[in-house]
Amino acid sequence: MNKNNKTFLLILVFFLLFSFNPVLALDLETPEELLGLDIEKIEKAPGAFGLFWRGVKENASLAFTFDSLKKAAKRLKYAEERMKIAEILLEEADDPKIQARLEKVVDKANKFIIKLSENEDKIMEKMDGKKEKLLENIAKHRLNREKILEKIEDRVPVERLEKFQEKREEVEEKSSQFFEKAIKNKEVPERLKEALKERSRYLRVILTNRTRSRKEIKELLKRIESGDENARKRLMEMRETKE
Repeated sequence: MNKNNKTFLLILVFFLLFSFNPVLALDLETPEELLGLDIEKIEKAPGAFGLFWRGVKENASLAFTFDSLKKAAKRLKYAEERMKIAEILLEEADDPKIQARLEKVVDKANKFIIKLSENEDKIMEKMDGKKEKLLENIAKHRLNREKILEKIEDRVPVERLEKFQEKREEVEEKSSQFFEKAIKNKEVPERLKEALKERSRYLRVILTNRTRSRKEIKELLKRIESGDENARKRLMEMRETKE
């Protein structure tokens, strides 16, 4: 994203946030910290075997966790860690093998979130302090995830871009439904509802901006499939201006 576009987006986001609620504000550059989940600090992305072994440990831990709330918290922890790995891999995404590994890491993170969303009723019934913290952490992860996915989408190879977008839209749709239900749920405290609304407003700006560019990109992809080299050049120019 070029400097002018980025500056405009940040100004727009701040305006939307403060026009709705002058008390709440987000740091738009720094990832939000998920509290009480012991998120692993990842400085170097694991290789193929390291990711395989991580998956084995994640699955084993989930299989032997029978409390639904603890299982949801673990899925969230693993999804957050996977997105951190994806962000590190993005630095080397010009390598096709690294790019493919990055997409698999994102896919796994998405699966954790989809599974978590499917258990929304258990999370939101009879709210207590632990469930409130989990719900707030889910909201923080959602924002962290979309910030990273914004960077990744601009680097996905053209031939896999449409598939990547479809998967991203699927997860975001489920996340949106999850938070809409949470905001309407009478058991969720007003303080927490405001925090969820705040993040949802910011995400609407990101996703609205992205939806506009996707419409043009989909048209270009159709033309590229027909062998239109001018369309390919135009797509490359669009993606370069966002870096």
